[in-house]
Amino acid sequence: MSEGTSSGTGASKVVLTNRYDQLGQWTESQATVGGATDFKTNDQYNAPDEVTQITQQQQVTTRLVPPPKRIDFSSNLAGERTSVTRAANLAGTQIVATPRPGAIAPDS
Repeated sequence: MSEGTSSGTGASKVVLTNRYDQLGQWTESQATVGGATDFKTNDQYNAPDEVTQITQQQQVTTRLVPPPKRIDFSSNLAGERTSVTRAANLAGTQIVATPRPGAIAPDS
């Protein structure tokens, strides 16, 4: 886990916390602003250590915070990205964006 704190105080103090798995992969990121959770994201990986999903949970706070969202990634057997799907909910059922065919370039 690593943590970074801004120089602000009170309501403007921002604390960023990142967590990593045993392989050193970034698995969680969370920010608090003035002591209230602002956002929390989670990353998931497959066996070849490729990111397969990123979720951002909506936090309950008195401030306006980002709504929940999810991004799913697919790759072929060579490890090249084949699709990216963005959804406006954590279940992944409210699709808001998918790339047009051929828009995803293979990883270099």
